[in-house]
Amino acid sequence: MSGKKISTFQERIAELVEESGKTQTAIARDFGVSKQTISAWVTGANSPRLPIVYALSYYFGVSIPWLMGYEVERFENQATLTQDEKALLTAYRQADDHAREYAMDMLTAHPREQKKESLA
Repeated sequence: MSGKKISTFQERIAELVEESGKTQTAIARDFGVSKQTISAWVTGANSPRLPIVYALSYYFGVSIPWLMGYEVERFENQATLTQDEKALLTAYRQADDHAREYAMDMLTAHPREQKKESLA
């Protein structure tokens, strides 16, 4: 694996939980574990088993090596994205449901409608 280890799972999972805007209770509910389990991961008191690491990677949309603390691309297939696409993806993932819906509406609107709105 290319990239050196520059962080810990604990630091990365804490960062993802904070960025997601979700509570540890909500994440625990999504994974069918207790809030205390999530808290143990965030504080480094405990680490999840490998199947849960895979699930966390998918849940937060990050690469497993990045989640484990390696200096690699944060997102899968990120190497093919432009800087603007990376920024949009990061902003989208950090947005609440309302902002995501608005962004999707704006980006998928008919081009003529987008022009009209930008001129208004």
